[in-house]
Amino acid sequence: MWSRMGLLMWIEERGEVVDGILGNCILVDYGGPHGRTALHAASAEGDEWTAIQLLEREKKLTETTDENGWSPLHYAAYYFQSVGVLKVLLENDASAAYIAETEKKRTALHIAAIRGHVNAMKEIVSGCPACCELVDNRGWNALHYAVASKRSRVFVQCLKIPELDRLETKKDDKGNTPFHLIAALAREQMQWKRVLLQYCFSEKEVCGLNKRQLSVKDIYEGDFAEIQKEILESLEDTGSGLLGSRDLRMKNVERKKELKDALSKVRESQLVVAALIATVSFAAAFTLPGGYKSDRGTALLAKKAAFIVFVISDAMSLVLSILAVHIHFWTSLAHGLGMVVGKEINENTTLLMVATIFTMIGMGSFLLNAQLIK
Repeated sequence: MWSRMGLLMWIEERGEVVDGILGNCILVDYGGPHGRTALHAASAEGDEWTAIQLLEREKKLTETTDENGWSPLHYAAYYFQSVGVLKVLLENDASAAYIAETEKKRTALHIAAIRGHVNAMKEIVSGCPACCELVDNRGWNALHYAVASKRSRVFVQCLKIPELDRLETKKDDKGNTPFHLIAALAREQMQWKRVLLQYCFSEKEVCGLNKRQLSVKDIYEGDFAEIQKEILESLEDTGSGLLGSRDLRMKNVERKKELKDALSKVRESQLVVAALIATVSFAAAFTLPGGYKSDRGTALLAKKAAFIVFVISDAMSLVLSILAVHIHFWTSLAHGLGMVVGKEINENTTLLMVATIFTMIGMGSFLLNAQLIK
């Protein structure tokens, strides 16, 4: 109850602040950082009430774009904090859905698609059905961008929207339909293979050929590595602006690759150490300190406390080092099988940590043995 009251008080106080600012402000279309207006900020935050207040003062704010050509509707589609802001913007000016950014000519519908915001797409399509026909500078429509979201669930949900479903056979400037793009992804990700089987291969293929005379099946099954690589790179080309975190994304990819290489080196080092400990511990079990009794073949120091500690620590060292070797073996095998079937399997840091602990304990037991032997 108190949290609800606090929220209502905060909303009321915020409203008073906004009213005070607007009451003393001559122009509400002032461009702030990067050319963004207050409506851009309200749209990004999902602040429906402030958006209404701003549009009551200046209806043309929906047409104002920032330095990248993004309108408030682009920001609402990108962040999608609430459906309410989208409704307010579209009810005020449905033609805002036609505004395309400067560089790649993407509309708010394209932005919502690549971000995977299906509900935002539904709202935009409902407010301006004709905007579905718009394409970017590559000829990509909203379904092409749904593929670029890299989430098969998003694409499937888009197919359930009647206005978008009819775009599935539309071709871009290179003659590629959304399913041509999916064919390249399906070679790497199983989730997209299921989409192809269910929505493209299950019926007579109607996607046709691209400008290189390749069908969807050709790209998926054929040996066209360069073309497949070209398609995958096009899906990563997000341009500038907020989505132009391409440089940032590339840095993240490089960082992940560096981390993966580092983990691989750690695994290799641990494997060598664990194998060495297992080998020496195994040999130590047959060359007991003090030797054996000639008549019985039992250890001479069997009743000594230090000898008992030696046997226990040697057994621990042997068992834990073998377990560590097994963990590295099975993780490497799983990774190798994943590469064979075209599905990348990430390094399991938990298993690596377990193997590290086993190796460290085994090494400690091994060093204890060395001291006992002395």
